[in-house]
Amino acid sequence: MVAAPIAAAVLLAPMPVAAQVETTAQAEAAPSPQELRHRLDSLAPLVAEARAAVNRQRTRDEEDRRRAAAAATRVDTLAVGPLAVLTPSGQAESTRELFARVWEEHFAHLGHSPALERSTFAYQRVEDEPLPIHVEGGGHVLYRDAWVPVFRVEENVRSLIAGAMSHDLRESDALVGDWVWGNALDAEPLEETYRRIAITASRATRGCLAGDTDACAAALGLELPPGEGVVAGETPARDLLAEWYTPEERQARVSRHRVWRSRRAQVLRARCTQEDDIAACDEYMQRFGWNWAPMGPEARESVLAHALDRGGEGAWTRLLEDPEMAPREALEHASGASLEDLLASWQSELVANRPETFEALGGSSGRAFLWTLLFAALALRSTRWRLG
Repeated sequence: MVAAPIAAAVLLAPMPVAAQVETTAQAEAAPSPQELRHRLDSLAPLVAEARAAVNRQRTRDEEDRRRAAAAATRVDTLAVGPLAVLTPSGQAESTRELFARVWEEHFAHLGHSPALERSTFAYQRVEDEPLPIHVEGGGHVLYRDAWVPVFRVEENVRSLIAGAMSHDLRESDALVGDWVWGNALDAEPLEETYRRIAITASRATRGCLAGDTDACAAALGLELPPGEGVVAGETPARDLLAEWYTPEERQARVSRHRVWRSRRAQVLRARCTQEDDIAACDEYMQRFGWNWAPMGPEARESVLAHALDRGGEGAWTRLLEDPEMAPREALEHASGASLEDLLASWQSELVANRPETFEALGGSSGRAFLWTLLFAALALRSTRWRLG
């Protein structure tokens, strides 16, 4: 009877001892934080060497692709104005005609563009698979499927050139480039711009569409001094906010704005939206989020495009002459017109291109009437509608 418990104790006794030994071994094997940092530091040169090897391999691969492309495709380099265009030799004539047509119609009169002189374009008409054309640094490449109509291809070429040329504004650090943001050389249709402006809840945009050029300038952010507001990110004055929006519109704008993590922003937003504290709305708009001008980048692109169109010969060159010019000064200098005249003509074109709200109603109503007559005629042939 006594032997059984003793035997059990003897059998069980080694187990905690073994577990303790294993835990101690694991603890001794685990590196300390200092050791881990030392190991990581020792790996840094290996990582740098590996990155350098990857870069060298990428360079070799790029050169291999260039040689393969040159061996597989005979490519001509065309000079169209300041443009350098690569294209398969068999398509050289049609490519030259295409780029020359777009260049002469849309860009040749605008003046000098440093960005275009550094750009390389590649274009080809594709029947099955595109031929490999290597462009250093990627360039500006356009493939045209055989079924795409010519007018659409011309639009694509125009967008390609406009995108390259628009780099002039960013590279020159021009204030007007910060103001416009986007690509005025490839602005959206006026119908779309009108629609954007018309649905913006702002007293300034309503005044602009009604013909008030001062309201247009305010809504575009052109009344801000150089280096403020939509140009440099500084806050607009409270009276300008009131010129842009009614109290209710300012409250609505704040309610839709992304909530900042700042405790002060949350407090101001709550007072503005929940307690109808318009002063809190104004303080929020002045302190958090700076691009409150009612008319966004699309409208500003439209205005700059109009200025370039009015300026005609050399308008782009004049726009780039002095990067420190305030946006309104740059617009006047490029267009050769006063800001008031420029905005008046832009507003007139904008309203003239207003989309017709009921434009398609007549056609759809006529079709509905014809279908009604058809079903009525069929119904009269039914037995229930026949007269004795």
